Amino acid sequence: ARTRFGSDTMGDFAAGKMLKDVAPRGEIIEDDIKQCFTDIESALAAKAPDLLKALQDKGPASKDDACGLLPALAAVAWQMRDGGLVIHDHRLLSLKEIATIAVPEGFVAIGKDADDGLIMLDKSSGGVYELADGSQGRQVAESFGLFLEQFRDKLLSSKLEWANGTWAALS
Repeated sequence: ARTRFGSDTMGDFAAGKMLKDVAPRGEIIEDDIKQCFTDIESALAAKAPDLLKALQDKGPASKDDACGLLPALAAVAWQMRDGGLVIHDHRLLSLKEIATIAVPEGFVAIGKDADDGLIMLDKSSGGVYELADGSQGRQVAESFGLFLEQFRDKLLSSKLEWANGTWAALS
């Protein structure tokens, strides 16, 4: 006799049911940031080779320079590549560019879109914000690590497509 596999014989995860009480994401550490960059660069080879080439041409920033301008975990990313990565529609800035952009006290600019809109890090909370029209704007992630992981996850699950120098969301 054949065994039938259906939702009545499958576990909750395999049947597509979501667990109610999932623990929140643990603390993001330096190795998580490095793994994100490894995963992103691997995906870019197939999805956006021109972006990968531009990113590889950037090279890393020095630890002293990165830590002098950015919170610790974000500094790890710049030690991998000194800007250039496009996350959604924002290009991460080089440390040289970051040093020249004026933002509200307690923030540091990390990226810019085609319309000169900024994404910034809150130096105290680590939150990532979009800056529109000179205001603080809205929070887009609780931390740079989460911001990077969320982008990486969308990229690896083929929810984004590289087109005309930016990422387009796929449904």
